[in-house]
This record gives sequence, structure tokens and C-alpha cells, in this order.
Amino acid sequence: MYSQRADRRARAWLWQTKLHLGISTLLSLGLVGCGEPTEVPEPTFELILGTGRDAFEPLPEGGELVLERGNQGLQHIYVSLRAPIAEGLHLIDVTITSNGRVFSSPTRINAPFLSVDGEDFSELVGQFVVVPEPTDVLDAPATIRARVELNDVDFGQIERSVRIRW
Repeated sequence: MYSQRADRRARAWLWQTKLHLGISTLLSLGLVGCGEPTEVPEPTFELILGTGRDAFEPLPEGGELVLERGNQGLQHIYVSLRAPIAEGLHLIDVTITSNGRVFSSPTRINAPFLSVDGEDFSELVGQFVVVPEPTDVLDAPATIRARVELNDVDFGQIERSVRIRW
């Protein structure tokens, strides 16, 4: 019985070792054949970050975002965005981090941008970004990142240092 168990373990170890070696070989061959690493694409349009529930309010570097209590027991901040893009639904992604930890709930959604009369941009005003556990991010340095994607190529992104308070 002991020898059967040891034999099964040895075969499992050998199989895993072969699998790891095969994967390592494939990865190294793939990396060798790739040549130069691919460049990270640059944004194709400027994105302006703001806040505000009903109207766009610019958010300066080091600015404050006010945490508000929601109707269902959570808390959130308002994010507003401006970009030289057409009116319509566009994919946005907004995150709040501090010390390498994400404090916001995932906000990757299609959101409505509306054109502004007499301007060459559209804006999204008052988007909720939920912060489920704000204790460790209150009155501490944080970073808000926003990205707007129009398709597989065109995108805008911005990153800003902020402070979050009640």
C-alpha cells in the first residue's frame, strides 16, 4: 500500500515537472521570438478629471473629493469627466487607490457623455464611484485614475493625487 501511494506521488511529481518545463520552454521560446517589447500606447485624446454632482467642477492635483453617504448604506464620491469626443455611451474605468490598495468598487461601465453647447467636448457629470471601506483612505494621500475608451484604439486617461474626506 505504501509503495502504491509513493508511486502515485512520484508519477504526479514527474507529470507536474514535465508540465512546468514545457510551459517554461514555450514561454522562453515566445519571448525570444518576440524581439523588442511592445510599446504601451499613448492616449489619443485628452481627458479632464473633475468632480461635482450636478455640474462639472475641476479637480486640481492634490484636490479633495468629498465622500457622501448613499441611500443604501454605502458611501461614494462624484466623478466628472470631459473629453473632446462625440456624445454617446463610452466605456469608463475609474479607480481610487492608496498605498497600492484599491479602495473603490469596480467602475467599468458604459456611461453617457453629453455634448456641451458651444464647446468642442462632451462631459459626464456626477458619476458615482463607490468606496465601500473608506477608513484607511480618509485624509490620506490617494490616487484617482480614470480612463475613457472609445474603441480598441482610441482612449484617454488621467491620474491625479487627491485626498478624500467626509
